[in-house]
Amino acid sequence: MSWVRQTWAIAALLPALGLGAAPSHAAVGAVSSSVQASLISYRLIDLDLNDGVTPSILFGEVFQARSVSGSNLAAVYDPSGYPVFGPHGGTYQDHDHYPSPVPGTVAGSLSTASSSATNGLQGVWGLSVAAAGQTSGYDARGLDPMQVSLYSSGYYSGQAVGRLAFSLSANTVALFSFDGAAFTMAEPTSHGQGNGGVDLGVYLGDTSSTWRSGQMDGPGSFSVRLGAYNRTAAAQSGHLSMTADVLGMVYGAAPVPEVQTWGLGLVGVAVVMGARRRVAVCPAPAKSQGQGEVR
Repeated sequence: MSWVRQTWAIAALLPALGLGAAPSHAAVGAVSSSVQASLISYRLIDLDLNDGVTPSILFGEVFQARSVSGSNLAAVYDPSGYPVFGPHGGTYQDHDHYPSPVPGTVAGSLSTASSSATNGLQGVWGLSVAAAGQTSGYDARGLDPMQVSLYSSGYYSGQAVGRLAFSLSANTVALFSFDGAAFTMAEPTSHGQGNGGVDLGVYLGDTSSTWRSGQMDGPGSFSVRLGAYNRTAAAQSGHLSMTADVLGMVYGAAPVPEVQTWGLGLVGVAVVMGARRRVAVCPAPAKSQGQGEVR
């Protein structure tokens, strides 16, 4: 079989390999991210025992949004390091068309990448967000005597947003307790990076209390308490916000590390990132639906 026919024979096998099942001699890399957070309780504190106002909180509108995207890219290189087949791969993306009070999940997957974003709602105020993703890539150099190599890269992203409006009585503090976890994992041979994070915030009037999982010393679980402080003689409207976000990429290495190799990988990422639609989070108006329980 001629060298050209050998090359195209390997190229023809590329879809059958699933772009994710690397041959035994391949250098493989993989990353994953997983984050989640939940509002688990709240507590009210009376700042003025003599004002005749009983501490209360009224929960209002719920805002939830989810989006995911990802891509994979593959090519076959000849011994000089130039692609003779490719790029070849695909993309996925999905999102909620409109912000909705309805909890749920959006997800997407390819042979080398997948991600998901989930919102949950338990009772009136038990809000939760979660996002996860994984991808892999490989450089299968040396599969035949002509040193033809296969290159594969993958990219993923996922985001879940939750928001809950409330109205807080005069001279009252509301302490909200959250817990969750943020983990990322990369194989030692990975050529790439996976990230994941959680943003939490409580906003009342012109004040705010915020926390980001980047403040953690390392991956793991967390418990956070954030407060809303109404020191005025009238009720105030506010909202709490939770965002879970993951992003990751693994890229293979061409036999000759030339500019076009990085170019192929970056083009695949740029296409998906350019197409990805992030849902803007707008303040939700407070709409009384009942008095919250003092905890």
